[in-house]
Amino acid sequence: MAFPFETEDIQKAIELYYLGTIINEPLAGAITFPFIDRNNKIRAIQVKAFDQNNKTSNTNWIHSITQKKYQYKKSNYPTWLSNYLKNEKKATCLFGEHLLKKYPNNPVALVEAPKTAIYGTLYYGFPDDENKLLWLACFNLTSLNYERCKVLAGRKVVLFPDTSKNGNAYNKWSKKAQEFKTAINAIFIVNALLEEKASKAEKEKGSDLADYLIKYNWQDFRKPIINNDAPKIQKAISIDEVFETEKPKHPKHPKHPKHPTDRELPKPKEAIKESAAYITKDGQLLIPTPTNETTLTTYPNIEAYNNRAVLPDFVKRSVYQLEQLQKVVIDCSTLTIDVALLK
Repeated sequence: MAFPFETEDIQKAIELYYLGTIINEPLAGAITFPFIDRNNKIRAIQVKAFDQNNKTSNTNWIHSITQKKYQYKKSNYPTWLSNYLKNEKKATCLFGEHLLKKYPNNPVALVEAPKTAIYGTLYYGFPDDENKLLWLACFNLTSLNYERCKVLAGRKVVLFPDTSKNGNAYNKWSKKAQEFKTAINAIFIVNALLEEKASKAEKEKGSDLADYLIKYNWQDFRKPIINNDAPKIQKAISIDEVFETEKPKHPKHPKHPKHPTDRELPKPKEAIKESAAYITKDGQLLIPTPTNETTLTTYPNIEAYNNRAVLPDFVKRSVYQLEQLQKVVIDCSTLTIDVALLK
């Protein structure tokens, strides 16, 4: 791995999510991901083996492995296994769901695979600070449903679907997010980062957020976002800085003559005082994303933007015809919109 994690962080992630390891062949070294509900009941334990490229090489479940062991021995199943196998569905809760009670105020990041949730935690930090994301997983693309997600009522939730051919995964989760906004008392936002940035080849492979994170040094993600040197992927996922205006940098005058080899300092950029935004007929606020010409950052209304009451959503700019919408002005010094000017 290009950027190995600290031993203490690995241990903390293991304890937080109750991760384990298979010690017997043929799956020796595989990781166990338990799906534990908010009442601390284990619903299922997924077993995954990974190759040297961090790709899944084998997937199984503890109940299936145990079942095959008894079949091989031609022995009767224990009572618990017989009863468990009668369940039509096994992994019926979110991975990491048991953490919702422990961290009641954190916004939630929801991904497909448990592995991706672990990487999200290791890169963006642990949820000890309630402003940090609490990373959960739903299992796979089609597992994002009402029954699993109703436990997220009252939360701010950011969805990170895997990439897919023709944007199928992004479109499905976007549709689900719209359904959940009314069915569940929670704010659901779909992050468009991977959908916008992934290449055609990456989409055909179904690359996920973890595939992108491991390209960067995790230590850079623990630092505050203070300038344009931060990884673009960090900026796009940050819940603190969505609309960012860079402050001009004023060069210091040298007290001694310049050495001929010294480079000229760049002239300071003029501070941006105002920026355009747009309002739809239903009051939704659309802000052209400053770092990406193809997306819009959206808020339910101006009040939500001014108070930062909700997490923003991201949509493709092609969805709207901005020239036909009401234009408003963002004061870049305060990052607010004066509603009095609209009356």
